[in-house]
Amino acid sequence: MKVLTFVIVATIFEAVGDAVMRIALKLPYALPGRIALFALASVLLAMYGLFLNLAPVEFATVTGVYLASLFIVFQIVNYLFFRHTPSRAYLSEEHLLLLVLELSTSGNRLRRAGTGNCLATC
Repeated sequence: MKVLTFVIVATIFEAVGDAVMRIALKLPYALPGRIALFALASVLLAMYGLFLNLAPVEFATVTGVYLASLFIVFQIVNYLFFRHTPSRAYLSEEHLLLLVLELSTSGNRLRRAGTGNCLATC
């Protein structure tokens, strides 16, 4: 559970930092406002890197969870910051990708459990 918390918090920092960076780049704020937004985005993205690298596990073992949470958090942040709702086609593609990620993650769990089942290169 501790690892999942690190990954989710890192994902939130990444998504919000990206949104703030897009706001700083695209909206017509005066220079001091843009500098403040760039600074905030930089801090959030640095926190993302810090939390992801402080997680008490190798990143390769949580890649599937990270990518799945990334898709979900990016959709939530896009709606909250920009009121952008994804199309049904995009959500269908996202569900398919999440299924593929889950299958690849379950393959890693099988290998780690020592079952001898190898779904990819061992």
